[in-house]
Amino acid sequence: MKSDDLVAVDCNLCGNPAVNQKDLIQAPLQRKIRSHFNDLKQTSFKICPNCGLVFLSPRPPEERFLAYYRSVNHKPKQHEEIIRNEEANSWYHHEVMAFLEQHLNLATGARICDVGCGYGSLLHLLKERYQGGTVGVELSTEAAAFASAHYKLDIQQGRLDDVINSESFDLLVSVAVVEHLIDPLKSLRQMAELVKPGGHLLIIVPDLESLNLSPHKGERLQTVFKIVHLYYFTYKTLAAMLVRVGLTPIKNRKFSRIKKQGELWLLARKGGDAQCSADLTPNWRELQRYVRRKTLWPRVVALLERIGLTIMSDKMAQQIHRYLVGKK
Repeated sequence: MKSDDLVAVDCNLCGNPAVNQKDLIQAPLQRKIRSHFNDLKQTSFKICPNCGLVFLSPRPPEERFLAYYRSVNHKPKQHEEIIRNEEANSWYHHEVMAFLEQHLNLATGARICDVGCGYGSLLHLLKERYQGGTVGVELSTEAAAFASAHYKLDIQQGRLDDVINSESFDLLVSVAVVEHLIDPLKSLRQMAELVKPGGHLLIIVPDLESLNLSPHKGERLQTVFKIVHLYYFTYKTLAAMLVRVGLTPIKNRKFSRIKKQGELWLLARKGGDAQCSADLTPNWRELQRYVRRKTLWPRVVALLERIGLTIMSDKMAQQIHRYLVGKK
């Protein structure tokens, strides 16, 4: 792929022009996606000094990301393999259910939409619990077909634009989706339009303020910072985006699904004057220092590997890391 189709990106949250964005960290390439995005070696994640949003820039057009998802991320799986994977993740879906039951009083018969429902396990649990109408939206043909056949769910295969029943849902959930979107503000506005006044929306994304890369486990930058994650959110940036589309954040949770990075769960309500009780004033320099401190050792590893010290890089990086952070 040539790099001539890469486009510098304005801030999606506040509109701050691309020329004003600050470098946060160079974007590492995962091995399995290098053939699709090999021209992105020089791109980086930027941080907006106006609102604190973090995003990939420059980047390719949306069509290339869609092509990647179709060709790599959704290679055909055997039916039994899908079931095993879904069962392995059932504990996580029950955690989401418990969070919703703790903070919402959804009535039996509530209508629920899952945007990016995958193979349908969470939506299946929601349908069984609330006995109402459920709709899943899923880009992957394979995942949509499995959810429809195995769980007997109503799945709309395609993009969010294909869901046209405005203000018809009591709850909309979207897990590990928003960080992949080209225009998350537009998509969140579309999601908000699908929810009834007084209804709720639950968004779950990787939490940029919960990094936990260990220098003793050989973890690399690409285990957290992924090219296909076009945006990284903090509570302040995600809450601000929800307020902009007419939603009021009411409850959030920091959840550690994996040790290297936590998740941010944010529940919001539609109706009235959208506002947030928390202070959403960004401190982009503080966030920049935090990310660079937390990624110090894998950046040292990357530097050593670039100069040909691949075999010794992990051990040397650990020693350098201890020295730089003052550990014995």
